[in-house]
Order: sequence, then structure tokens, then C-alpha cells
Amino acid sequence: MNKAISILLLLFVALTINAENEAEQIHISVAMSQQCPLDNNTKTLLKNKLLSLATHNGVAATECSAIVMVPETSIVNESLIEGGMRNIHTVELQLSVIINNIITGTVFNTVNISCKGNGYSKTEAQRAAIKNIKEADYALSIDVTKQKIVSYYKSNTKSIISKANTLAHQQQYDEALTLLASYPESLPEYFQVASAIRDIFHKSQTRYCQQLLMSARSAYAQRDMTTASELLSLIDATSDCAIDARKLQQAIKRDADNVYNNEIALERESRQAKERIATASINAARDVAVAYCKRQTKYVFFW
Repeated sequence: MNKAISILLLLFVALTINAENEAEQIHISVAMSQQCPLDNNTKTLLKNKLLSLATHNGVAATECSAIVMVPETSIVNESLIEGGMRNIHTVELQLSVIINNIITGTVFNTVNISCKGNGYSKTEAQRAAIKNIKEADYALSIDVTKQKIVSYYKSNTKSIISKANTLAHQQQYDEALTLLASYPESLPEYFQVASAIRDIFHKSQTRYCQQLLMSARSAYAQRDMTTASELLSLIDATSDCAIDARKLQQAIKRDADNVYNNEIALERESRQAKERIATASINAARDVAVAYCKRQTKYVFFW
């Protein structure tokens, strides 16, 4: 009996820890400076190592995000050992990894990493040095960073939404949506952020009518007439894709007249569609955020 109770207690503790980790889940990406001295293959290797370091400590990796790890790389020591059949290069790298929000400029933490490697060329030595980085050595630094990010978003929910609304008022919709898309979904205040994302995306829908049209076509292909129709209704009549939207709306009406003849069923589908529309808007806004990050000139995102 005591053994059974102990097992249950251990299971409860494990579930509690897991729930706490989920509650503090954040998404982060890696961006390199345009002046980074490493070649592209080595940059990709470094990106993978940094993301592995992050995910090893409960931080989710993502393609592009306003929250980024930006490594500043410098060679602090290098030597060449001549002799034998091939020369051996030794390189010691110093990585200063700055974790910040590229929209607000907020710096959450800086993690300093030293690593050394050998190879038959300078590039091989650099790659070996990066491979030699041990995730466990920097677990505490990443955990501290994670808690600082979570604390920042918890404490600044209103100001983040306010800044996003200001950006939207200036028609800087990409920046506004990218800022809001970086907010951790698992935080209890996220419902306020999600509402702001939908509002701003709705205001910017003329600019993003193609995303709405694509989502509507996808819903139509899946025979989800109500969702397709609701998405099309968000497209402004003066937008570039208004003609295509009207054509698709007409096709939906023809199909709907043939398939749906029960008003109660239509009403039920309409209610269910509202939740799907909200989700579609959030997903479309995330696509806008990813595209915005990829257009940056100060940073280069490798994926």
C-alpha cells in the first residue's frame, strides 16, 4: 500500500512539474547578424546547437519569432600545428548570445559560451568547437532567461497590447502582429492578446486579403462552407482580391443551397464556425509575423 501511494505521489509531482513547464512555454528562434564571420553551413550548425540548448531546457524552437537568440561570434585564440601528413588548426571561440525581442528591443539575458575545436582547416575547427558545446553547462542560464521572458510578458501584457495598437494605428501591421505573436500562449493573459491579434488582423485584412482568400479556398475544398463564407466576409470590397472573393462566395452559395436546407443545421454550423474563424485569423497573423521576420535586414534567420 505504501509503495502504491509513493508511486502515486511521484506521478503527481511529475504531472505538476510538467504542467508548470507547459504554463511557462515560450517559443524562440535564432537570428544571425549580417556581419557574422561564419560561413552558412557553420551558421546552420550553430543555430541547431543553440536551439538544442534551448529545447533541452524546456524552450520551444520556432522558425521565426520576435524573441530571438543572436550569437555574436569572435575568435579569441587560434593556432596551427604543422607536421605529419596534414596541418591541424585549433580555434577557440567566444559566443555572446543575446536573447532579446527584436520589436521592442528588450534584452532578456546574455549567455556567454566558450568553446574550442580542432580540424584540418579553420572552418573545420570552428565547426568542431560548436559541436563541443555541452547543453548541460548552460542549463541554468537558459532557465534564468526563460523565467525572465515569462516574467516580462506577465508584467507587460497591457503595454505590449498598447504598443501593438499604436503600431497598427500607424499601419505598421506586420510589426504589431509579430509583437503579439511572440506572447506565450500558455499564459493566462493570452486571451487578451488573442483578441488584440484578431482585431488588428481584421483592420489589416485589406492588406492581407490573399491570406484570407487562401484560407477560404482551403475551407471550401474541405466542404466547410460556413467557415469559407465567414472568411470571405472579412475581405473588403475595395481590396485587390475582392473579385475572386465574390466568385468563390457565389460558388459557396450554390453548393450551400444544394447541401444545406436545414436552417437549424446552418445556425449550428455558424456558431461552430466562429471559433474556427478566430483560429484561422490567429494562424494567418502568425504567417504574417514569420514573413516579417524573414524580411529583416539587420538579422538573418536560418531554418
